[in-house]
Amino acid sequence: MEMSIASVRIMSQFSKISAVATGHEDLLTRSTAGDRAAKEELARICLARIRRTVFLVSSGGQDLDDIVQTALIRVFKKLHTVRNPASFFSWLDKITINTTREHYRRRPLEKLFSLTKEPDVLPAEGITDPSQQLENRRLLEQITVHLHGIRVKKRTALVLSIVYGYSVSEIAQLTGCSKETAKKRLQHGRREMMAKVRRDKYLSRVFEETTK
Repeated sequence: MEMSIASVRIMSQFSKISAVATGHEDLLTRSTAGDRAAKEELARICLARIRRTVFLVSSGGQDLDDIVQTALIRVFKKLHTVRNPASFFSWLDKITINTTREHYRRRPLEKLFSLTKEPDVLPAEGITDPSQQLENRRLLEQITVHLHGIRVKKRTALVLSIVYGYSVSEIAQLTGCSKETAKKRLQHGRREMMAKVRRDKYLSRVFEETTK
């Protein structure tokens, strides 16, 4: 069983919660022009994505709200600097990642691993059956536990690739490293994630059922 393909299949459970909102280019144009309603809607979209990214990359913890608030403020202060609306979300993600990294440079290293559960970050979208919703939530939470056990640089590369669909070149640009370094972090992150999945009886069973 090929590790990278298997890890992508497991981690793709997050793809349902990472859909890019449509119409953001119009919202961005109206927001920079001073449209209050557009700003509020754009803030709602940005807040959800920022919170999800910070949670997955930083392991949550007591500082999550502070990081999210700081990142959101920075985004709206710099909103007028966006030159290409089509690349707005990569611009947003870079600010979010940099804000998270800066925050933890000023905190003890162990803070990175103070895991908390954030129910609103892991919704079971598009599922109406209560039992399936419960199963999906358990699956996502279990994946998140293992994801948070991976060192932050590799975890960041993994989240950017599988959750948000960035290429290796884009990951390198977003995280400020070389393409080769980004590639290695992603490869190692995938291997570590798959090793954790294989040791987890519940996830191993789920994976086997989805690949039959």
